[in-house]
Amino acid sequence: LKNIINSEIADGGTSLFDSIGLAYQTLETRRRVRGDSRRYGIVVLSDGEDTESNSFSLAQLEAMMRPTERDPTGIQIHAIGIGDDVDENVLTKLATASQGAYGTPDLENIEAIYRQISKYF
Repeated sequence: LKNIINSEIADGGTSLFDSIGLAYQTLETRRRVRGDSRRYGIVVLSDGEDTESNSFSLAQLEAMMRPTERDPTGIQIHAIGIGDDVDENVLTKLATASQGAYGTPDLENIEAIYRQISKYF
């Protein structure tokens, strides 16, 4: 995992919001079928920049993921900021809206971040 992250270059052309929105909808569909006997979540590794989405905006994602009284646990987004120019504001908003976690890793400690995220599941 460290090698993959180190080799990734954030160079634009990302449909971050569309990707998260579609993943979220897929998990909602699975959750309706399989029920709440499982926990559902998404782990995002990104610099937080979205340059290509045209189906979802950050505001739409925040509204979609906000917990409700009927569904307090929802589907959590756990965001890991990577790259030198991380947009922490975007990634924090995504994680906060879904009651998930956000952090920027020291890649030497990436295992600890995944262990922390696994506590939610």
